[in-house]
Amino acid sequence: MKKVIIIIFTLLKIGYGQEVIFSFPQLNSNEFSKSLENKNILIIGEWHGTNETPDFVFKLIQALKDQHIKVSLGLEINEEYQNDIDRFIKTGDISIIKKCGFFDKNNFTGGRSSKAMVELIENIRKLKEINVFCFDMNSKKKILTSNDRDSMMATTINKNISNGINILLMGNFHARIKKGHDQNTDIKPVAYLLKNNYGFGNKIISLNTYFRKGTVWNCTDDGGCKIRAIYASPEIEKNYARKNFIVFLNSSLEKTEEFGYDGFIYFEESTASLPLNE
Repeated sequence: MKKVIIIIFTLLKIGYGQEVIFSFPQLNSNEFSKSLENKNILIIGEWHGTNETPDFVFKLIQALKDQHIKVSLGLEINEEYQNDIDRFIKTGDISIIKKCGFFDKNNFTGGRSSKAMVELIENIRKLKEINVFCFDMNSKKKILTSNDRDSMMATTINKNISNGINILLMGNFHARIKKGHDQNTDIKPVAYLLKNNYGFGNKIISLNTYFRKGTVWNCTDDGGCKIRAIYASPEIEKNYARKNFIVFLNSSLEKTEEFGYDGFIYFEESTASLPLNE
């Protein structure tokens, strides 16, 4: 919890008058699509195990596609399951997903193998012509240092990036554009590596997610895997006097790197999404 508290207080120190704000219904607006001009990667850093974030990702992709913008979707699913995802996208046979090792109840995915994630993949399939790629490291590979997993994910993402907007859904610490955090000052998150080591620079934008209240299904080292209260951020709604909105921090590089993200998505409430195969 300490990590999240630090991130929130950094946000509140940035101040107002430096942001571009969109309500969720404005996803279909020309103004929103223009805010993504010259961007190649949009990262959404999530709390794994909610219904709201995967649903938001679908609605975002749908809105961009309706405006004839080419979109690809990258998911934090281990790359060895790419064939299963491809087969499902091609056939629509849900049994492929149910039998996929990633969604096995004994596979520790910390909320990523949720029913909401499956619904996202199903809905993306219905949109058609949306490339979906898996970018988490092969689960059989060994992690030798704290940077190995993020480094391998960044490498896989770089190989799969296409023209248009590539939306990447990942855990919010992988989505940080700033090196290090309070637990490990040397960690280089995926977003940091894509921005600095792979040359995407200003073509990448990374957003964190916050909630006023609600629940999440996730796993912790000390409490196991279950539904629990999400870390709430009611002060954000109070300060911005609105609900369900997106903020792009239209400020200096110094400010966005202090925060660790280029902005955030704020939800009024979260609801826990259970694993597909409990």
